[in-house]
Amino acid sequence: MSNIATVLETQRAIEETLMQRTTDFEAHLKVSCASSSSAVDMKALSTDYCHFKSLVGGILALLRQQIDSLVRNVDIIETRHRNKALLVGGVEEKEGEDLLAAVSDVCNNKLGLNNISRSSFTVCHRLGANTQDRPRPILMRFAELSTKSDVWTNKTKLKGSSIVLSEFLTRRHQDVFVAARNHFGIRSVWTKDGNIIVKLPNGKLCRVRDGQEFAKVIELNPITPAEVRHASGSKPAAESIAIKSSSARTKRLVKK
Repeated sequence: MSNIATVLETQRAIEETLMQRTTDFEAHLKVSCASSSSAVDMKALSTDYCHFKSLVGGILALLRQQIDSLVRNVDIIETRHRNKALLVGGVEEKEGEDLLAAVSDVCNNKLGLNNISRSSFTVCHRLGANTQDRPRPILMRFAELSTKSDVWTNKTKLKGSSIVLSEFLTRRHQDVFVAARNHFGIRSVWTKDGNIIVKLPNGKLCRVRDGQEFAKVIELNPITPAEVRHASGSKPAAESIAIKSSSARTKRLVKK
């Protein structure tokens, strides 16, 4: 994903540079047309330039579509690769800790499952740099998809505790997931098998897989349920400010 991100940044830089150069050339061309004695030659040059600019614009648009398609396909593959993985947060971090024992304890004692053992996991380690603020999340990759499904199905039993289970989303999906929750509310957005599920204001469920699909959902549902309640006079002003702030973050994500 990092290489693809680099390609995207390079493509954007080339596009910006090229468009700036063509804009500068247009300005110089207008000055030359106004002062040149060979008006016919300048008109021909202007026509050629317009054709060139149109051609370059088409090439850049095609390149952009190809890169977007490539990024989307890689994200789909990465999501499938993470299908057997879950993140568990809130487990106390200790020096010399036995993570397999810790996550097995969560699954067996907190979730009420009695078939989880060390052999149930193929990967178990913490993510991120060690800090004193809060324990780092633990990445669990299960040997069997059915075991992961059992754990995920019983996650509601953790309600009221400090432990939280979540899916191991890709960066793109995580960004969309956060933006969707900011717009529609926490209770109206969840994940299933790496996909983002949104409960729309009309009660229908919608699957969102990337920023483009999310942009279309926002276009059709610009007003959130929270904003509707506020309009009826049941929502405090402080929350209205928070909604406007989240809407701004949503617009920035859609532009990406």
